[in-house]
Order: sequence, then structure tokens, then C-alpha cells
Amino acid sequence: PTSLEADSITYNSAKLNWTESGTANSWDIELLINGATPTGTPTISGVTSKPFLYSGLTASTEYNFYVRADCGNSNYSSWTGPYPFQTKSLEETFISLSGNAFQSGQFIGTVNEQPLIFKSNNLEGIRLSPEGFVGIGGVEEPEVALDVKGKIQARDVISIGINDTITGLKNGENSGLLYNAIPFPPLDPVPLCASMWFVAQPPTSSLTEGGIIFATSLCFDDTAYERMRITPGGNIGIGTTNPSTNDKLHIKGGSDLIRLERTDVSQEYRFAISSNGRFSIYDITNEEERISILASGDVGVGTNEPQYKLDVCGTIRAEELMINLDGCDFVFEEDYNLMSLADLERFIKQNKHLPEISKAVEMETKEGYPIGKLSSQLLQKIEELTLYTIQQEHLLKGQSELIKGQGELIKEMRRELDKLKNNSK
Repeated sequence: PTSLEADSITYNSAKLNWTESGTANSWDIELLINGATPTGTPTISGVTSKPFLYSGLTASTEYNFYVRADCGNSNYSSWTGPYPFQTKSLEETFISLSGNAFQSGQFIGTVNEQPLIFKSNNLEGIRLSPEGFVGIGGVEEPEVALDVKGKIQARDVISIGINDTITGLKNGENSGLLYNAIPFPPLDPVPLCASMWFVAQPPTSSLTEGGIIFATSLCFDDTAYERMRITPGGNIGIGTTNPSTNDKLHIKGGSDLIRLERTDVSQEYRFAISSNGRFSIYDITNEEERISILASGDVGVGTNEPQYKLDVCGTIRAEELMINLDGCDFVFEEDYNLMSLADLERFIKQNKHLPEISKAVEMETKEGYPIGKLSSQLLQKIEELTLYTIQQEHLLKGQSELIKGQGELIKEMRRELDKLKNNSK
């Protein structure tokens, strides 16, 4: 070994280092107080890494250290040394209660992979781990940069982790919006993937400007992509940087916008808007579209291609149905040409349906039959039937009077006949 040196010297430890000119990977060290005669017997054997932290030293003491290489098979190199150094005094080591003037390279901390602990009234308040993580409130093994056990109260703005390299929110079209950003990177082994950014914009008097922005950055991408924002007025926007002030929740995005899932009944639904403007409620569990609303305003239930304002493929149940109809009072006009019963009978025998009513085969083969038209046609036939009934009533009344007169005539003829019979006797 050559080029011996000692650094990071404290009142009770020092880091010893040297250069290995051969191939050895194990060394022995002999450390002696200055003036002592070397014995050739290691005070530390089998050192496998360097620099080596030698602890347990005495403050304000001069030392000499020697090192030799372990070449294996009980073969050793010659001792190299001595290298002199002196440990610091307690006054140099400990912090003065009246303040301290630190020189370049000096620090407060540990050099032996142990945590630095701060206590008050013998109770631990802050712990700085060897990895550089800070634990507060009794956290003995902090796992992140700041690991707090208990409540945190901020009496002013907290700005943590603002990264000037993050674009999109800071340097893009929303320049200057990255304010009070708090990143939440996931743990190893993918520390750069899917970082989350909480962004609080400076408050303004506007109900749309300012508020809170939530953004994420993708793996190995320094661009923060906005995902959601809450305006000062309480309006929430997802996929939009300008949520409507008229709606508490404004979602803008691709075709699949909202997915609802009920775990205890294993049922899922999706609310979506297609590229042609069709809104749909899709039953994911049963792979069936339940409701569709076209851009034209046509609504389909059980069909995704409605042809009418309300197009239902299935049974409808209603307590009352209101339909706008054309009246048929024209049947009662004086000039209405009412088909005679004889002509009606001939039409029915020939066509097997009522006049102006579609054939059954036409109703069955069509995709549907307009109920308003059918109701008007049936109303017309009912009114025509009423006229036929009135006609029959008049006819029956005339026949009744005729029969009554004929009855009186028969009675008179019987009386005359009885008289003739009596006179002939």
C-alpha cells in the first residue's frame, strides 16, 4: 500500500485511506499513539473496504497508523507508514451555546452510518437518517425525505419540490401556474414513474382563475399533464382547464368518460360520448347498451340507432299516455260522403278490412305503426259507426210507426169483419 492519508477527523474517529498498488483486497491496520514503538501486530485485521472509519479514539491525541496488504496464504506485504494525524478537541467538536463560526468543510452530523438525533427534555424530536431522510415526532426509520408522525400546521405558504424542469404547467401555455407544487413520486423500483403534482394557483378575484390543479408526469417525462382542477367557485374540471361555471362537474375527454362499478352486486356501467356526438349508457357487465341519445336528439332505449324522438325496443308501461291527434269532426259535416252500409259490406267482403285502415299484413311487416295515425283512423270509424247507428235508429223508428199503424188497421178490419159475421146471422 502507498499514499496513506486520514480525513473526516473528529474527537473520537477518523477515516483512514491508502492506495493499493497490487491486487490485494484485504488489509491490516496498526494504530498507535504517537511515540509508541510499532509491534507489527494489527490493531484491526481483515479490512476489506476503504476508506476505513477507525472509531473509539481519544480527543486531542496524536496518532500514527500503519497498513499492510494481506496477500493470502499467510503472506503479507511490508508495513507502510507511519501516517500521523491528531484527533480534534472536545471544544472543536461540540456546538457552542453562544453560536458557532463554521469553516468550509465543517458540518454537524455523523460519519459512521448512524442517525443524527435531536432531543428536547430527553424526548426525541428530530431524526436524520444515514440516507438523509428526516423523521419528526418519533419516527425512528423515516422512509421518505420528510416523514412526520402527527399533525402538521403551516402558518404561511408551503412550497415544496418545485421543479423548474417541469414543463406544461410552468413553462407551457399555463406559464407561471406552478405554485406550491408538491410531488408524490411512487417508491422504488420506479421512482420516476407517474409522479403526482398538486398545484395551488395564486388566488384572484375571478371565479375561474386560480384554484387548485392536480397533474401527473409520466415515466422519464418532465412534462406535468393537468388531470383535474378546482376553481375558486367550487367548479371541478376533468380534462378541461376551463370548467363551466354553470356546472359543478365538467368532464371533457375521449369516448369513455365515466365508469361506475358496484362491487357487492358485480355491476358496471359506462357513460360515454362517441365521435359522432352520441351519448350512451353502456352495461359493461352484460355487454349491452341500455340508453342512447343521438346528436339529433333522438333517444333510444334498447337500441343504439333510434329513428324517432323516443325509440324503445321492448315493452313500455305507463299509467297514462298523452298523444296529440288530428280530430275527426269532419265526419259530422253535412257534405261528408258516408259510405252506405251496402257499399261498406261489399268493400269488406272484397278487401277483408275497413276502408282507410291498413291491412293487417302491412301492420305486421312494418317496423312499427304510428299510434297517433291509428287512433285518428279508429276515431273516424267510431264516428262513422255513430252515424250508421243514428241512421238505423231513424229507420227503426219509421218502421215502428208503420207497424203501429198497420196494427191499428188490422184491429179495425177485425171489428168490421165481426160486424159482418153478426149481421149474416
